[in-house]
Amino acid sequence: MARTIIESKSKTAIIGFDEPFCVIGERINPTGRKKLALELEAGNFTTVESDALAQVEAGANILDINAGVVYNSNPNPNETEPPLMVDLINLVQNLIVKVFKDIINVDLNDFPVLPYKEAIEKYGTDKPDLRFEMLINDFKPFSDKSDFKAFSSCEAVRMIHIQEADKFSRKVIDEMDAYAQSIGAKGLAWFKVNNGDFEGGISKFFDSELRNEIINNFGIKDNSICFMVGDELNNSLKILGKVRSRLGDMLNLKDNNLFSPVWIVDFPLFDWNDETERFDSVNHPFTAPKDSDIENVLLNPGEIISKGYDIVINGYEVAGGSIRIHDHKLQKDIFKIMNLSDKEISEKFGFFIDALKYGTPPHGGIAFGLDRLV
Repeated sequence: MARTIIESKSKTAIIGFDEPFCVIGERINPTGRKKLALELEAGNFTTVESDALAQVEAGANILDINAGVVYNSNPNPNETEPPLMVDLINLVQNLIVKVFKDIINVDLNDFPVLPYKEAIEKYGTDKPDLRFEMLINDFKPFSDKSDFKAFSSCEAVRMIHIQEADKFSRKVIDEMDAYAQSIGAKGLAWFKVNNGDFEGGISKFFDSELRNEIINNFGIKDNSICFMVGDELNNSLKILGKVRSRLGDMLNLKDNNLFSPVWIVDFPLFDWNDETERFDSVNHPFTAPKDSDIENVLLNPGEIISKGYDIVINGYEVAGGSIRIHDHKLQKDIFKIMNLSDKEISEKFGFFIDALKYGTPPHGGIAFGLDRLV
């Protein structure tokens, strides 16, 4: 559990995550929290800011008594995660580092953490291959200024660009278009950039001023090709995510000697199913929501974030898990959101709901796909 030491003239305090106020020697509970607040109010801590108490009461993870500022020194990039989740992530991460070092003598040092939403927006998938960049960009503000009307009615227009445009003959571009249509695209628009200007594809629909704006905004270099998909937001992202992966294969950007792990966190707890007209669990119905979202689970289930986590390496999910629900009332609410009746809950999960009433502690886990890891 990540904690920060606050030195005082006479005492030392620690600030943690779930219940961040505790004087060393006291239990982490409301009494400890109140005691620390009283100590701050009495001036027993050497803070230089008069609003230190207000910062603590507001829920600051860390109070810097030297500079009087709030910051977070948790070594895990996703500093908002609860301690149990942090412990599990660190345990698995250390295991993966050891396995790669002992088995194939590869040092894994960088484990970035990407929220699910950011992974989808940047890479079009929750299993991104980070061996190459090629980010997905929002092209809608620019296409709306153009004369290309096919995109004007689209909810979203997304674009990726990559150099080595000289490798994309018209035949290769047509093959990419056919591939995009095979995975749901209405079409794959494109243009090339050479000598600081557009050429080919839909370039004629963009005036010179708009062309310069696009090139400068996205930092597009000469000998680049841009591909665009206009559709509903989720469709455009997912389609371009697959196009991105295919381009990575075509241009040999996936170096088999490189390993790029990434943690994917902050998955949505539910996904709306248009066919059944109900919410489905993104992971499974026993995954816990984030503590900050618990009060809104019944009010706005589509916006709830889960305590799920996956470790992805080179575009493959090698392990996935979650912190589980340990409260019987919350578990029953989750089943109701999934449109299960009280009778169905009792028949299918009654034994489980009853078991949670006996004080099940917070718990979680993770499962590896050993075939993928190997």
